[in-house]
Amino acid sequence: AASEQPANTYSSLPELRDLPLDVQRQLPVLEMNAHFYTSEPTRRFAVINLNRYRQGEQLDEGPDLEAITREGIVLNWRGERFILKR
Repeated sequence: AASEQPANTYSSLPELRDLPLDVQRQLPVLEMNAHFYTSEPTRRFAVINLNRYRQGEQLDEGPDLEAITREGIVLNWRGERFILKR
């Protein structure tokens, strides 16, 4: 499960700013307001665009929140996986 994977599993993912420009232009605005990481996956959460999300949920803006890591959050949007760093 994504919630159990170590952070280095995601180290090869591009950051939002490293995605192709055409993909960046299609993405909705994503502002991470808060990021809470703990060793207990069920207690992790992130606040994006002032809405609170847990791993496995879909953001109101469309992307899926695959994982919350120490470094940030892993998102999947239309097959494009990337990390939004804290």
